[in-house]
Amino acid sequence: MSTKAEEVPLSKAFALLADEEYCDVSLQGTDGGKIRANRMALSVRSPYFKTMFKKGAFKEADKDVVPIGFSSFVLKAIVEYVHTDTASILAEIVVIDNGAVSSSKISAEVMEKFQALLSLTEAAIYVDLPNLWEKAQNCLESLLRAYPCFGISILAASKHGGPVISGELKNQACRSIGLSKSGAFNEDVLGGINGSLLAAILRDDGVTLGDGVRFKLIVGWSKSEPSILGGGTKEDRQKAAKNLVQNHIELEFIDPDDLSSLVATSGLVTTEQLCNAFQRQAKRAKHKHKVAFGRTGLRGYSYAWKCAKSITMTASRGDPWSFDTLECQPLTKGKFQWTITLDSSGRSENRATWLGVAETSANPSSREFGGTQKGCWGVHGCYGGAWSNGALKPVAYFGPTAKFGAGATVTVILDLSVGNLSNGSLSISVNGLPFIEAVCNLKATLKGSTGGLVPAVSTTVGSATIVDYEEV
Repeated sequence: MSTKAEEVPLSKAFALLADEEYCDVSLQGTDGGKIRANRMALSVRSPYFKTMFKKGAFKEADKDVVPIGFSSFVLKAIVEYVHTDTASILAEIVVIDNGAVSSSKISAEVMEKFQALLSLTEAAIYVDLPNLWEKAQNCLESLLRAYPCFGISILAASKHGGPVISGELKNQACRSIGLSKSGAFNEDVLGGINGSLLAAILRDDGVTLGDGVRFKLIVGWSKSEPSILGGGTKEDRQKAAKNLVQNHIELEFIDPDDLSSLVATSGLVTTEQLCNAFQRQAKRAKHKHKVAFGRTGLRGYSYAWKCAKSITMTASRGDPWSFDTLECQPLTKGKFQWTITLDSSGRSENRATWLGVAETSANPSSREFGGTQKGCWGVHGCYGGAWSNGALKPVAYFGPTAKFGAGATVTVILDLSVGNLSNGSLSISVNGLPFIEAVCNLKATLKGSTGGLVPAVSTTVGSATIVDYEEV
């Protein structure tokens, strides 16, 4: 007769553990429900329970009942996993995943299972069951594939002491929100999120959502009906949503079509905020693509900045002067800036370079020095003088010298934002440093619909190019 012990199938061992006759402790949930369990099995699988039972962490009078800070539904899943290495909720999630169609509509059953799974994820970490945590994470990924709208709940659950969410699951949640148009903003899901949680999500550098998606998320949240978990009223949410937009959204990075539709009709931004966003978008596009923007004239004579081209002008030693202006709508109101680059191959000091503005109605000669012509205002690269309407005027300089030479980059700012042309000013900086104080009182006059000022350059040797013109 053999003395070797008979092998017992593992399934039979699990069945014995699940038999209440072999259970010697009850885990009590926050809802009062009690789940019977085997103390030894809990201790073998979980260091948390092993320490608890070894040290007698509960009162002797209630030694058969152990309170755990999770619902009895979650505790049942933990005990099932400890006894059988699986849990019914995990299998149920797989069934839901296989039968579901990605949708923003969620049944009460699916919502309940999702919330229980989130709680199980947290509980698995709490009782030190890492394999159960991993299985729960996998189930959350399955649910997220079927219901992208759960992405925001997963991100919210990771805040303020919520369950530990893996980096991959967090990234998947972000992708589901970004790719899903309607499914990501289910009202039942958003209703359970309070403003502080949403703000925490928007502040998280690891949450890679574009400003357009973030704005849609805030709009959806502001329109959702607050649940007990979400708290507050819809009016509270509307007010909080405006603050969230103010603090966490850069409107200029939202698609222009969404700006003019969703953002404009959301009630969460002011007209001024919307206009500023469009203006910043226009400036970025202009710098990136060298696109010129402009508005139609006001009453036939006031034009905004609208450049048709830049000019590159070259003169040789045999030419007395080469004078040209930038072809653009005449400037009469606003503040404008442009940059002039001087050819580095010219004279060491570009002695005969003059730059500034010219009045369109002055019709300056293309073969004469710009500074001495009527209707022209600017500065001379060598002499350092400020030429005002054909005459040299003494001015103060900020720079170390009164000259700018070959290879210099000169920035010109024309300020016509106060009063009319007679009160305009012209200021110059060279290579990023202030060069000359404002040349005030341009005293230009409007003459019909073509009146106003345009950028101008005059040189004898080398070349100068006007670039990067914009309204500021």
